[in-house]
Amino acid sequence: MPNPKYAYSNLTSNIIFNYIMHKVGDDFDKFITHLYQNKVKIKYPVYLSMNDVFPNYKKVTTKSRILQGAGRYAFFATRYDYLRIGKAILEDWQNNTCVGKYLKQIYNMSVSTGIKYKGRTWEKGSTYYPNFGSVARRYAGQFYSHFPELYEQKVIALVGSKGQQIVINLDKARIVVISAGQEGKYSTKNLAPSLIKTGTF
Repeated sequence: MPNPKYAYSNLTSNIIFNYIMHKVGDDFDKFITHLYQNKVKIKYPVYLSMNDVFPNYKKVTTKSRILQGAGRYAFFATRYDYLRIGKAILEDWQNNTCVGKYLKQIYNMSVSTGIKYKGRTWEKGSTYYPNFGSVARRYAGQFYSHFPELYEQKVIALVGSKGQQIVINLDKARIVVISAGQEGKYSTKNLAPSLIKTGTF
Protein backbone atom coordinates (compact mmCIF):
# COMPACT_ATOMS: atom_id res chain seq x y z
CA MET A 1 0.00 0.00 0.00
CA PRO A 2 1.68 3.24 -1.07
CA ASN A 3 1.86 6.06 1.47
CA PRO A 4 -0.04 4.31 4.27
CA LYS A 5 -1.53 6.62 6.89
CA TYR A 6 -1.70 6.19 10.64
CA ALA A 7 -5.08 5.35 12.08
CA TYR A 8 -5.24 3.59 15.44
CA SER A 9 -7.91 0.91 15.53
CA ASN A 10 -8.72 -2.14 17.62
CA LEU A 11 -10.52 -3.66 14.64
CA THR A 12 -7.47 -5.19 12.98
CA SER A 13 -6.31 -6.88 16.19
CA ASN A 14 -9.80 -8.24 16.85
CA ILE A 15 -10.02 -9.65 13.31
CA ILE A 16 -6.62 -11.35 13.67
CA PHE A 17 -7.55 -12.73 17.09
CA ASN A 18 -10.83 -14.15 15.79
CA TYR A 19 -9.06 -15.62 12.75
CA ILE A 20 -6.65 -17.44 15.08
CA MET A 21 -9.58 -18.73 17.13
CA HIS A 22 -11.29 -19.92 13.95
CA LYS A 23 -8.19 -21.68 12.58
CA VAL A 24 -7.24 -23.33 15.89
CA GLY A 25 -10.85 -24.31 16.59
CA ASP A 26 -11.77 -26.49 19.55
CA ASP A 27 -8.15 -26.57 20.70
CA PHE A 28 -8.01 -22.80 21.19
CA ASP A 29 -8.13 -23.01 25.00
CA LYS A 30 -5.17 -25.41 24.97
CA PHE A 31 -3.38 -23.21 22.45
CA ILE A 32 -3.71 -20.00 24.45
CA THR A 33 -2.83 -21.80 27.70
CA HIS A 34 0.31 -23.22 26.08
CA LEU A 35 1.26 -19.76 24.79
CA TYR A 36 1.08 -18.07 28.17
CA GLN A 37 2.28 -20.92 30.38
CA ASN A 38 5.02 -22.46 28.23
CA LYS A 39 6.26 -19.57 26.12
CA VAL A 40 5.66 -16.51 28.30
CA LYS A 41 5.93 -18.54 31.52
CA ILE A 42 3.34 -16.57 33.44
CA LYS A 43 3.10 -17.16 37.18
CA TYR A 44 -0.58 -16.30 37.62
CA PRO A 45 -3.67 -16.77 35.43
CA VAL A 46 -4.17 -14.41 32.49
CA TYR A 47 -7.79 -13.51 31.78
CA LEU A 48 -8.95 -12.89 28.22
CA SER A 49 -11.61 -10.24 27.70
CA MET A 50 -14.19 -11.60 25.25
CA ASN A 51 -17.12 -9.89 23.57
CA ASP A 52 -20.65 -10.92 24.47
CA VAL A 53 -22.24 -14.01 22.96
CA PHE A 54 -25.92 -13.82 21.94
CA PRO A 55 -28.35 -15.02 22.95
CA ASN A 56 -27.09 -15.22 26.52
CA TYR A 57 -26.31 -18.89 26.81
CA LYS A 58 -26.30 -20.43 30.26
CA LYS A 59 -22.87 -21.77 29.45
CA VAL A 60 -20.67 -19.85 27.03
CA THR A 61 -18.21 -22.14 25.27
CA THR A 62 -15.16 -21.59 23.12
CA LYS A 63 -17.12 -23.05 20.22
CA SER A 64 -19.95 -20.52 20.61
CA ARG A 65 -17.42 -17.68 20.82
CA ILE A 66 -15.71 -18.85 17.63
CA LEU A 67 -19.02 -19.23 15.78
CA GLN A 68 -20.05 -15.68 16.69
CA GLY A 69 -16.63 -14.07 16.34
CA ALA A 70 -16.71 -13.00 19.97
CA GLY A 71 -12.94 -13.00 20.42
CA ARG A 72 -11.34 -9.82 21.70
CA TYR A 73 -7.63 -9.06 21.83
CA ALA A 74 -7.70 -7.52 25.34
CA PHE A 75 -6.50 -9.42 28.41
CA PHE A 76 -5.72 -8.92 32.08
CA ALA A 77 -2.54 -10.01 33.85
CA THR A 78 -0.57 -9.22 37.00
CA ARG A 79 2.12 -6.53 36.82
CA TYR A 80 4.90 -9.12 36.91
CA ASP A 81 3.24 -11.20 34.21
CA TYR A 82 3.04 -8.08 32.04
CA LEU A 83 6.80 -7.88 32.56
CA ARG A 84 7.12 -11.53 31.52
CA ILE A 85 5.14 -10.76 28.36
CA GLY A 86 7.56 -7.92 27.60
CA LYS A 87 10.49 -10.28 28.22
CA ALA A 88 9.05 -12.84 25.78
CA ILE A 89 8.73 -10.13 23.11
CA LEU A 90 12.32 -9.01 23.70
CA GLU A 91 13.65 -12.58 23.54
CA ASP A 92 11.83 -13.22 20.25
CA TRP A 93 13.41 -10.07 18.81
CA GLN A 94 16.88 -11.04 20.03
CA ASN A 95 16.66 -14.66 18.87
CA ASN A 96 15.16 -13.81 15.48
CA THR A 97 12.38 -16.36 15.90
CA CYS A 98 9.36 -16.38 13.61
CA VAL A 99 7.72 -13.88 15.98
CA GLY A 100 10.95 -11.90 16.14
CA LYS A 101 11.12 -11.65 12.35
CA TYR A 102 7.50 -10.45 12.31
CA LEU A 103 8.29 -7.79 14.93
CA LYS A 104 11.24 -6.57 12.87
CA GLN A 105 9.13 -6.49 9.74
CA ILE A 106 6.37 -4.37 11.26
CA TYR A 107 8.95 -2.14 12.95
CA ASN A 108 10.59 -1.47 9.59
CA MET A 109 7.17 -0.87 8.02
CA SER A 110 6.03 1.56 10.72
CA VAL A 111 4.08 4.61 9.60
CA SER A 112 4.24 8.19 10.78
CA THR A 113 1.73 9.21 13.44
CA GLY A 114 1.95 12.79 12.15
CA ILE A 115 4.78 14.63 13.90
CA LYS A 116 3.04 17.92 13.23
CA TYR A 117 0.16 16.93 15.50
CA LYS A 118 -0.10 19.15 18.54
CA GLY A 119 0.60 17.51 21.87
CA ARG A 120 3.18 14.98 20.67
CA THR A 121 5.68 16.03 23.33
CA TRP A 122 6.27 14.97 26.93
CA GLU A 123 4.82 18.27 28.18
CA LYS A 124 1.65 18.03 30.22
CA GLY A 125 -1.50 19.09 28.46
CA SER A 126 -4.21 21.15 30.10
CA THR A 127 -5.74 18.13 31.85
CA TYR A 128 -3.51 15.11 31.29
CA TYR A 129 0.04 13.77 31.15
CA PRO A 130 0.94 12.16 27.80
CA ASN A 131 1.86 8.48 27.56
CA PHE A 132 4.17 6.76 25.06
CA GLY A 133 1.35 6.49 22.55
CA SER A 134 0.68 10.21 22.76
CA VAL A 135 4.26 11.20 21.90
CA ALA A 136 5.19 8.43 19.43
CA ARG A 137 6.36 9.57 16.01
CA ARG A 138 5.64 6.18 14.42
CA TYR A 139 3.25 3.25 14.76
CA ALA A 140 3.86 -0.40 13.92
CA GLY A 141 0.93 -2.77 14.29
CA GLN A 142 -0.18 -2.09 17.89
CA PHE A 143 3.38 -1.05 18.83
CA TYR A 144 4.32 2.61 19.12
CA SER A 145 7.91 3.64 18.32
CA HIS A 146 10.30 6.59 17.80
CA PHE A 147 9.87 8.65 20.96
CA PRO A 148 11.35 12.00 22.07
CA GLU A 149 14.79 11.57 23.68
CA LEU A 150 14.95 7.96 22.40
CA TYR A 151 15.29 8.37 18.63
CA GLU A 152 18.76 6.82 18.46
CA GLN A 153 17.59 3.54 20.03
CA LYS A 154 15.01 0.99 18.92
CA VAL A 155 12.25 1.30 21.52
CA ILE A 156 8.69 0.02 21.24
CA ALA A 157 5.73 0.50 23.55
CA LEU A 158 2.36 -1.10 24.14
CA VAL A 159 -0.23 1.20 25.69
CA GLY A 160 -3.22 -0.36 27.41
CA SER A 161 -6.34 0.69 29.24
CA LYS A 162 -6.21 2.85 32.38
CA GLY A 163 -2.61 3.92 31.90
CA GLN A 164 -0.94 0.53 31.52
CA GLN A 165 2.29 0.72 29.51
CA ILE A 166 4.94 -1.84 28.49
CA VAL A 167 8.08 -0.23 27.06
CA ILE A 168 10.92 -2.28 25.57
CA ASN A 169 14.36 -1.07 24.56
CA LEU A 170 15.26 -3.61 21.89
CA ASP A 171 18.88 -2.39 21.61
CA LYS A 172 19.74 -2.30 25.32
CA ALA A 173 17.47 -5.16 26.50
CA ARG A 174 15.60 -3.01 29.01
CA ILE A 175 11.92 -3.29 29.89
CA VAL A 176 9.78 -0.87 31.88
CA VAL A 177 6.22 -1.75 32.87
CA ILE A 178 3.99 0.95 34.28
CA SER A 179 0.97 -0.37 36.17
CA ALA A 180 -1.62 2.31 36.79
CA GLY A 181 -5.26 2.76 37.67
CA GLN A 182 -5.97 5.98 35.78
CA GLU A 183 -4.76 7.22 32.44
CA GLY A 184 -3.11 10.62 32.16
CA LYS A 185 -2.85 11.18 35.92
CA TYR A 186 0.87 10.49 36.29
CA SER A 187 3.98 11.75 34.54
CA THR A 188 5.29 9.10 32.15
CA LYS A 189 8.24 11.40 31.44
CA ASN A 190 9.37 11.24 35.08
CA LEU A 191 9.01 7.46 35.24
CA ALA A 192 10.21 5.86 32.06
CA PRO A 193 12.18 7.61 29.27
CA SER A 194 15.44 8.04 31.20
CA LEU A 195 15.14 4.59 32.74
CA ILE A 196 14.50 2.88 29.41
CA LYS A 197 17.35 4.82 27.78
CA THR A 198 20.12 4.64 30.37
CA GLY A 199 18.94 2.22 33.06
CA THR A 200 18.80 5.03 35.66
CA PHE A 201 16.41 7.82 36.57
